[in-house]
Formats: sequence, C-alpha cells, structure tokens
Amino acid sequence: MGSTSASDPDRQIAAITLYNDRSSGWPSAVEAALKRPALKNAPPLNFAGIKPAYDHGRYATVVARANNVWRNLDKGYQLSGSDKTFLSEFACRASGQLALQGKDSANGLDWCERWLSRASKDGQDTGPIQDLIDQLE
Repeated sequence: MGSTSASDPDRQIAAITLYNDRSSGWPSAVEAALKRPALKNAPPLNFAGIKPAYDHGRYATVVARANNVWRNLDKGYQLSGSDKTFLSEFACRASGQLALQGKDSANGLDWCERWLSRASKDGQDTGPIQDLIDQLE
C-alpha cells in the first residue's frame, strides 16, 4: 500500500495473494498496486480491481479494467468460466450505470451480450440481462 519499498512484481504478488485469500485490506492493496505505472495494465490486478471499483461507483474504471483483462485473454492470461461470467456481468452492469448517467460505454452492449450468452448457456434467468441490453440499445 505504499508503505514499503518492495519491487513492482512483489507488490503485484502481494496484492493478488491478499485478493485470493480475501484478506482484510485486499481492495486497498489492489488499488495501491494499480496506481504503480508499471502495474496499471496488469491483468490479474485489473481483474481483482473490478469489484472495488464497482462498489465505489467508478463504473468507467470497471469497464476499462474489464477491457484490459479481456484484451489479455489471447496473450496467455486465463480465466475460468465463472471468472469470465463475473467479468461480463460487472462490465455489463457498469455499462448500464454509465448509460443511466447519460454516459456512453463504447462496448457496453458487447459486455451484456457476453453475459447473456454465458447465463443462457448456464441455464440462468436472462430477463434482467435482457433489460440491461434494452437499456443500452
């Protein structure tokens, strides 16, 4: 969190370890690591930072972080199916919040369609997702 002179790789490992263990203070550690210029585009940190950004109403940040993670999926960064659903859901919901604020999320519809596809495949209720898609269209 800035109180040590650890290297950037060590900061990333520490923040992700705290996130994975859901240790107290993990959101602050992830946010602090993401403020480091060398770590701001790190996919694991961006993934870990989705929920804290959403919880604090930083919806454009949620979408930017989700975009970063998604771009890196073809570069070796891997997510489980449930993690992809989580990513799609929060990016879609954040896009819906941006739309309610009169702001455009350039690829919000894409995120919602990804979430709809995943939810449909998993047999989940897709009504609320379709409502968000209608809102974004």
